[in-house]
Amino acid sequence: MTYTRRLGHVVVPSAVWTSLYVTPAGYTAIIRDVLVVNDAVARPAGQSWLAYIPAGGGARLSFIHWPTLPIGTQHYDLRQELVAGDTLQAYTSTGPITFAVTGYVFGV
Repeated sequence: MTYTRRLGHVVVPSAVWTSLYVTPAGYTAIIRDVLVVNDAVARPAGQSWLAYIPAGGGARLSFIHWPTLPIGTQHYDLRQELVAGDTLQAYTSTGPITFAVTGYVFGV
């Protein structure tokens, strides 16, 4: 049996794109689980994104967008492929918000 491993964990401050994971050369990563934690006591967070920058540069591509992130912990099941050199990033307009991702890494 193959288990997922934690690929990245970061506390994102307000209004800053923050890198979570960069897929190493010669590998492909599959993002499997995402945990997003908003510890705010009194308010939901503003807009938040999980996105990646393709290998070789180019426009940032979003695959999860939260118009309003609720208080507490949110869990998401994914099957998002990141090829060698892709950079996974997180953003929130009203941080701090904690992001953690798990997944598989395969040699190509």
